[in-house]
Amino acid sequence: MSNYAKDLGPMTTVWKNGPNGLIRVKTIPGLPYGVPARLGDPVYIVGVGEAICSGISKSGTGQHEVVNEVRFMLK
Repeated sequence: MSNYAKDLGPMTTVWKNGPNGLIRVKTIPGLPYGVPARLGDPVYIVGVGEAICSGISKSGTGQHEVVNEVRFMLK
């Protein structure tokens, strides 16, 4: 029997700069803050603070394109 990664669906991740590089602060299932129209759009994340969109991971093409992850960087 083969092992396959479980498809968790889209997620939102929050990152901050640490002394040795990026540190993941929080992973939120789904896209509660939507998909920003452009990188650098600000958002307030409850319990964490103000952050800006630093990346959007997508897969597929055309009408089959889906968002896998939206990344935010704490200010």
